[in-house]
Amino acid sequence: MAEIPQLLMLIGAATPPGRLAAAIAAAAEAVRGDAGDIGVDAINLAETAIDACDGRPLEGYGADTREAVGRIAAAAAVLIAAPVYRASFPGVLKNLLDIVPVGALQGNPWASPQWAAPPITISPSIRNCVRFLAGSEHWSRRPASTLPARISEAAR
Repeated sequence: MAEIPQLLMLIGAATPPGRLAAAIAAAAEAVRGDAGDIGVDAINLAETAIDACDGRPLEGYGADTREAVGRIAAAAAVLIAAPVYRASFPGVLKNLLDIVPVGALQGNPWASPQWAAPPITISPSIRNCVRFLAGSEHWSRRPASTLPARISEAAR
């Protein structure tokens, strides 16, 4: 039996779960209900101990850090959700992305939604960081209705 492609939802905040985590939980349930052929995984950085990035090889980091990086690398698509802190994304998310090996997201779709009102976007900051890791296109460049097909395609 073929493995179900995974959509990884990454909650990039160190604060206790609140509105952002609730929004991602609702999005995960919507995907589970609408696309039975897509698995949904989530990493909440408020609940996951990630070691400080210091340039060592991935094998030198703790089990939680290696597991988080492995889940990111194994995902067919990644949704990165983070609050805006001083016009950028949180340091805990940057720290994790600094540990993720270059190319881990190669060819996989990714997104960083914005929910603020008025809209304050972290997209330029995240876009530059993730493009370095992936070299792939941000989901916002295509209609949301194509997401299930794109995740399945990326998993092949």
